[in-house]
Amino acid sequence: MRRSFLPLLLVLALLFFACAAANLLVAIPATNQHGKRTTPVANLFGAEAAAKGWPAATPMPWPIVTQWSADRGFAYRLSVAWSGPTPDATTHQMVFEEFGWPLPVLDSVRLSWPWDDPKWTTAVPPDSGIRVRWFGLTLSSGAMAVAIWLVLFGPFHLWTAARRWRRRSMGACVQCAYPLRGAPRCPECGWAASNQPS
Repeated sequence: MRRSFLPLLLVLALLFFACAAANLLVAIPATNQHGKRTTPVANLFGAEAAAKGWPAATPMPWPIVTQWSADRGFAYRLSVAWSGPTPDATTHQMVFEEFGWPLPVLDSVRLSWPWDDPKWTTAVPPDSGIRVRWFGLTLSSGAMAVAIWLVLFGPFHLWTAARRWRRRSMGACVQCAYPLRGAPRCPECGWAASNQPS
């Protein structure tokens, strides 16, 4: 008789959705962290900034980045990029925020460019609002659910597997440990030896 994996899948699914809710509960308060409890990580100019590029997709090809900075905090990542002829005369700016832990599960993009110049006319809104990052939410929640399952149920399954292996190597029934002595079925509990998991 083969064991059903349905209970395992149900537990993993419940853990997955609980972890997804926890991820969102961590990410949502982080959405108001702009400028609070963050640590500056980088402030780059010129070629270094250009090598970093724009933190997110631009609505059309934008000029090369001339300044790039980043701040980090718990469940919060901020990247800001500017472009302009001089540091004081910025023509294009992008503020890209990511929220969530361990992976970002929400993000926001705010754009600034010369809207009144026909060269830069576009239908893209300057503020994306807060968006869900499905890949980050799925991967983060899945990894956390598997880790929690391994901590809670892994030792029990390892102990059960070790006990079954020990009984099988002694020639005993894996269910009740009664010696089989080559019998196709356990004389004590009736468990068929052919049903014993390998």
